[in-house]
Amino acid sequence: MYSFQICDEACVNYNWATVLVGLKLNCFPIEYVDDYAVKYMAEHPEMENKFLLELAWVIKSMRR
Repeated sequence: MYSFQICDEACVNYNWATVLVGLKLNCFPIEYVDDYAVKYMAEHPEMENKFLLELAWVIKSMRR
């Protein structure tokens, strides 16, 4: 499995499509969706997508 850190270190841009493909190819665990959602929300504070907020909270609660 890989992490988004490898993309950051290689200066490779990634987005939701990258996350989806990574999940389908079993390169990223489901927990990384939460990591990306939190990172995305931090980078886009003006964004108010209730589904993205719910996704981040649901996955975070699944980790416990």
